[in-house]
Amino acid sequence: MLKEINGSFGEEREFSPINLDEDKLNQKIEFLIDNIIARGVAKIGFNYMAYMCGGTFVCHEDFNMVRQFIRYDKAPLGELRETIEPTNKPILEDESSNRRRPGHILALMWDINKRHILAKVSLFNSITWTVMLAKDFSGIFRAIKSCHFYNIQNFTVNQLPVIPRELIP
Repeated sequence: MLKEINGSFGEEREFSPINLDEDKLNQKIEFLIDNIIARGVAKIGFNYMAYMCGGTFVCHEDFNMVRQFIRYDKAPLGELRETIEPTNKPILEDESSNRRRPGHILALMWDINKRHILAKVSLFNSITWTVMLAKDFSGIFRAIKSCHFYNIQNFTVNQLPVIPRELIP
């Protein structure tokens, strides 16, 4: 389908042979994070907030910036990195960078100062994206704290406790 519309998959490259050392696979992955990926992740975080907090809440004007980015690719004020930032740190406190549950994790919370509303999105529990859904939220404060794990092995969804990693010693 991409070839029909003159799309491309990018440059084809040869993979180097795999070296197995004591049941470990050394790997190097290169990928490009563009606005399409960032907008998709922001939409997942925004829709999770809509599901958890309700439609009336997400219509607040403080969410206009992220809504405009998701719908129209209108760059947020300031750097995009302030709105959506990828990291390799796991969301859950009992996981390490190399040992994680197999599934998707979504979390919704206030920042440490209770000024900004954040979503954390980790698809396949690999890259963790922090999405600033509202900067300096001006609405009425409400408790926002939820986390769900979608297990891709048995297709179940579990609610998890939310303890921001920043608070863990």
